[in-house]
Amino acid sequence: MPRFYALFLPLLLCLTAPASALEVTDCIPGQHKLVDQLMQLQEKSGHAIRVSTATLAAPESETPGPNPLYLNITMTPPDEAIAPQCKTVSYDKDTGFASIDFSFKDMTRETDPDRGDVVTIPAMVYQPEQDALKPADLTIGFQGNGVFDVQPK
Repeated sequence: MPRFYALFLPLLLCLTAPASALEVTDCIPGQHKLVDQLMQLQEKSGHAIRVSTATLAAPESETPGPNPLYLNITMTPPDEAIAPQCKTVSYDKDTGFASIDFSFKDMTRETDPDRGDVVTIPAMVYQPEQDALKPADLTIGFQGNGVFDVQPK
């Protein structure tokens, strides 16, 4: 009987562990000059903040009314030979956030030896099953080499 548990324990742990629903994709695949322009526009809009080697920003929606929100992370690697990169963070593959504190007033910042500069940004996600909003804060770790990771809090 112990062998049975040894075989299925890893599967049970995966089923009970919280899933990371965040999706990180390229903003503008293969268009590095546009990423530079995007970074400049975001910094001018006031909906952006610099953290380490990155800019966190809220892309503007062209559609009036309530729209899903996404977080753009644009990074300039320390090695100028490497082109800037832009990533878009969404709650999952098909869902943006219901709200993100783009004023960055409630953002917290700390240093973690494993993750580098870590910021936490308050966010909310709409849950259609419960017809309610739930907190879905984001923590983003920035390392000095241009690497970052995004995790739900």
